[in-house]
This record gives sequence, C-alpha cells and structure tokens, in this order.
Amino acid sequence: MWHFISLSLDGNDPRRIERNFLTRAHLHDFTSPRHGWPLSYDQAVRTGYRILKIMDEHLADREWLALKHATIADLACYPYVALAAEGGVDTSSFGHVCRWLERVEEIPGFWPMPLIPNLPPVPLVPVPVA
Repeated sequence: MWHFISLSLDGNDPRRIERNFLTRAHLHDFTSPRHGWPLSYDQAVRTGYRILKIMDEHLADREWLALKHATIADLACYPYVALAAEGGVDTSSFGHVCRWLERVEEIPGFWPMPLIPNLPPVPLVPVPVA
C-alpha cells in the first residue's frame, strides 16, 4: 500500500504543490531485500521514530501531508500513526504530528478507530537520541 501511495502522489502532475514526504521516508522499503526478513522489533521502532521525525519536520509548515487539504495520504497514514503506541512508539514528542492527528480527527464524518482488543500493554520505547 505505501508503495502505491508513494507512487500515486509523487507523479509529474503539474497540479502538485508539495513533494510527497512518503518517498523521502521510504516507507515501502520495509519489504526491501536490503532490510531482510524478518523485520526485528527494534528495527521497526527505530524506523517508526525516523519516519515520525520526517513527518514532524514536513508538517512544521503545512497542515496536511501532500496538499493544502486532506488527501488519501493523510487518511492512509493516520491509522499507523494513531496506533503507534500499541507497538511501543511514542508520538507525544512530535508536536506537529500530534496536531495533524487532531486535524484528521476533525474531518467531517471521521469515525474513531478502536484500539486493538485484548492487546497486552507494550512499554513505550524512548525516542532515540540523534
């Protein structure tokens, strides 16, 4: 899915306003042979924080990920970021991302996403120091 979103938003459409941050984040690289399988938990958490940092910097001067309004990029990325804590990734120190989550939740017709039932608590892994 990430690869599709990345390609669909990173085309040569002259109407594009912003370059797609998904391409810079290389989200579709999770299945790349250079990472190998299985993906380790520690590697996934490090990658999650790396992507949150990219998103936070990207959202510093804009409200939405791709255009000046919500797009499929925002809707597709929302669940992964909103549920990051269930995987041990703490989004609270990424202020622009947190405000973006709130904006997505304010979209008319937004339906809150339930947490995963019966999931054992996962301790939050501290944000790595750069």
